[in-house]
Amino acid sequence: VLHFVDGPCALVSQQASHSCALTFLFEAREKMILILLLITMISCVCAGTSFLKVKQTKYQAEEDDNITLEWTFTTRSDKSPNLLMILCKLITDLRVSFMYRLHHSVEVPESQDEQFSGRVQWDRDVLREGRLRLHVSRLRTEDSGRL
Repeated sequence: VLHFVDGPCALVSQQASHSCALTFLFEAREKMILILLLITMISCVCAGTSFLKVKQTKYQAEEDDNITLEWTFTTRSDKSPNLLMILCKLITDLRVSFMYRLHHSVEVPESQDEQFSGRVQWDRDVLREGRLRLHVSRLRTEDSGRL
């Protein structure tokens, strides 16, 4: 049992102390997660993470059409394009689907959701120019969402 003397929780009974302890643990866990996220974000920036710029913000197509999604990013001469890591997710109101993953410039098809299996290809040639191009074929209605 945690006892707070000057804290935000004034203990009145044993039941109140359990409630207070749970609140404290939950808040401490949230703070720890936020600190870890902040450390992760800072280390990514320090490691030279590139920020993507969207070439086109909206795409409109019909079912069974093919589209090409393109992003640009800054390249660094001191970093090999073979160290590139990309994760493209489709976010809808119902779920998050993994559309495409590249780890150290190698495709990782097993991490791709079945919804996109065999329908997403990338242009390896344009990575050195600071461009990421994904070709999505045979569009489906459920492909609608945010990337």
